[in-house]
Amino acid sequence: MNSLVSIIIPTYNRGHLISETLDCVLKQTYKNWECIIIDDFSTDNTSKIVLEYCKIDSRFKLIKKKKGDKKGASSARNIGILKSKGSFIKFLDSDDIIDKNNVKAQYEDLNKEYSYACSICKWAVFSESIHNSDIKKNMTYYKDFTSGLRLLENLGESNSFIPLMCVMINRNLIDIAGMWNESLTLNDDGEFFTRIFLKSNKIKFTRNTLTYYRKTGNSLSSYNYNKLPSLLLSWKLIENHMNYMYKDQFNIYVRNAKRRIFLQIKKEYTWFVVKNFSFFKEAIIYRIVRKLKSNK
Repeated sequence: MNSLVSIIIPTYNRGHLISETLDCVLKQTYKNWECIIIDDFSTDNTSKIVLEYCKIDSRFKLIKKKKGDKKGASSARNIGILKSKGSFIKFLDSDDIIDKNNVKAQYEDLNKEYSYACSICKWAVFSESIHNSDIKKNMTYYKDFTSGLRLLENLGESNSFIPLMCVMINRNLIDIAGMWNESLTLNDDGEFFTRIFLKSNKIKFTRNTLTYYRKTGNSLSSYNYNKLPSLLLSWKLIENHMNYMYKDQFNIYVRNAKRRIFLQIKKEYTWFVVKNFSFFKEAIIYRIVRKLKSNK
């Protein structure tokens, strides 16, 4: 019998969008799945909509956070992990969409691999409809990797990232890499998947499926003032994770992230850069050297 796949979806006030996400799960050609939706204290009709899906199909399960539970997507995902029973886990945000063959394709690739493998796949960006999406066709990480370090180096060299809905993991990876860091409010997925990838003995590229990342006003590139400390902490943790495992390796993944963040925040949040000069030191020096060379 095919193994159970757990799809974990945190949600907050997504009553206007979550039906699209749950519909794409309901349409999956792979049938042995459970979908755990964790409502993070929504104040709209999100839970009411999810309950309708639970009535339609018992594979949907709603968990509503209770008074005293910590707010945030990371804590919601951890609740989902603890309640899940699947041998394989896929995280999905409550406004994103996956192809109907996505779970099947990634499961079939993972099921052939060792216990500490994960699968990644292609993705696209959309705003209103997936029929008008921007498919990311030529990402350099669209291939198999025999180690997480090689994948992270590729992401550093290409200044790119992998959205969480692209990834399916063997549950064993969480046992050795750890749960989501609930202290992070920005780049919590980057920190979590760095640990997952570093503990993976194979990253399999699943070719014939597609996932869709919904772009909103604060997606992809902009930073929230209140979340900058979390962003900084996440990259410090990522740097520590990588140095612990590969202390003699040149860390292009973290270096280029620091440069990228510096360029995006240096004008609006100069005070933050100055306050955290030691973190941005290399990025600042690199920028100065480039300017000097261009002025010659």
